[in-house]
Amino acid sequence: MSMACLSLPPSLRHRGENHYLGGLIPLDPSLDGMNNYLSPIVQDLLASWKQGTWYTKTARYPHGRLSRSALLPLICDLPGARKASGTSFSVTIFSTLLCDIRKEDMNSFDYSKWNHRTWEDHKKAAYAWRDATSKKARAKLFKKNGIRWCELLLLPYWDPTRFVIIDPMHNLFLGLVQTHVREFLAMDIEGGDELAPLTPATPHQMAKAKKVWERTPTRSKLSSLAIPALHFLCTDLNVPPPNFAAGKRRRKAPYIDALLVSYISLSWQNLTRTHTV
Repeated sequence: MSMACLSLPPSLRHRGENHYLGGLIPLDPSLDGMNNYLSPIVQDLLASWKQGTWYTKTARYPHGRLSRSALLPLICDLPGARKASGTSFSVTIFSTLLCDIRKEDMNSFDYSKWNHRTWEDHKKAAYAWRDATSKKARAKLFKKNGIRWCELLLLPYWDPTRFVIIDPMHNLFLGLVQTHVREFLAMDIEGGDELAPLTPATPHQMAKAKKVWERTPTRSKLSSLAIPALHFLCTDLNVPPPNFAAGKRRRKAPYIDALLVSYISLSWQNLTRTHTV
């Protein structure tokens, strides 16, 4: 766990000598075990916020200067962010930080009807979980709200509904958002005469595609693959990829049909050879 001073210029704030190492976590903590590691840091931040630190002299203030520190954005991958903020991401509760949309409401695309979560609602649910008298009561509250107690809530200014940053490593740097928007939502098609370019399959997608093919592919298994992975399979197996009309979006079904026809044909040929021998 490390912290960077946002008061420094961007060119300096992420240098190693300017980072504060707040602690090391040797093992993946339990769902609420992250609080044990956060507690010492929170106590230091509380003191820095309430009392502050007095510097007897600085370059701009020769007679001394009072400095206060505050923790603002929490930047982690998704599992780390959920544990550190005391929230959950499950199949029934999509976002415990932004809105109350649940599985039964997943087809609601009118965002004006979504109820946005507030800081006060979050704190109320977190304190209720912390003050529950039994594990059973805590489990019941968590199932209802998707919120646990988080040590960061002791900071009087820290708002988890605004300060938890979406996982930048996977979503931005590794291109998950780009892949989702381009391949699943097909938002990169410009409607011209040429078919939109296909994003190459990643090594992970290629490995998964090969594993599905080697373990008796079915329509449901192939459907779990992204379009770049299906296109890779066609190329790797010398299966002619489907033709799409100009300006149309690529769809999984034609790829899957072509691959299944090829698999059935190969299986029939192998069966025929076996009986002939």
